[in-house]
Amino acid sequence: MMTKFHLIAKVTLNILGIYSLYLCLSQFGYLAFYPGQTGTLVWVVKTLIATTVLVILLAVFYNVFFVRNGWILRMVGEVQGCEQPVSDKQILAGLRLGLVFCGVLIIVYNADFITKVPMFLIYGPKILVDMIVYKYVDNMFNISIYAYLRGFTAICKLALGIYLAFGAPHFVKWQMKKLRQSAAKIGENYAPLQTHE
Repeated sequence: MMTKFHLIAKVTLNILGIYSLYLCLSQFGYLAFYPGQTGTLVWVVKTLIATTVLVILLAVFYNVFFVRNGWILRMVGEVQGCEQPVSDKQILAGLRLGLVFCGVLIIVYNADFITKVPMFLIYGPKILVDMIVYKYVDNMFNISIYAYLRGFTAICKLALGIYLAFGAPHFVKWQMKKLRQSAAKIGENYAPLQTHE
């Protein structure tokens, strides 16, 4: 049985897990190859710190999404007899509201990248045609692997934000399936989820 406090804890842990995934994507940029700096003490320290932070964030992400029932019970405690259980609709609404909130925040954080994409789509083809006709490489395409990696992680973060802003239907179904499985383990009859998707 899930009460309102359990639902709040579940949504809060979802937000924490998604934020740790977002930070993991951001952390990949620090693990990139820095030209001219490899082998220096500063580069080694930066790489070690970035790797340590990435491992910690991945551990938080794993624990939040796969081992979180223990966290919820520690945060809220056992269900008391006087507390009212929440319905499937309230659970769905709570999960989706938290996910949409995370998606909108991620999109806002990546607003600078969103403004650069249309400019690249407008000017990129013209520059490519000029490069083919005049046989030269424009500085726009002569960038380091670090810049390509930052662009790739920005695309991944933007895709994550858009998916979450649309309510993350597959993720919510997976969460409800896990909730039903955990309820079945403790012997509760949990009603099947009825959605109109």
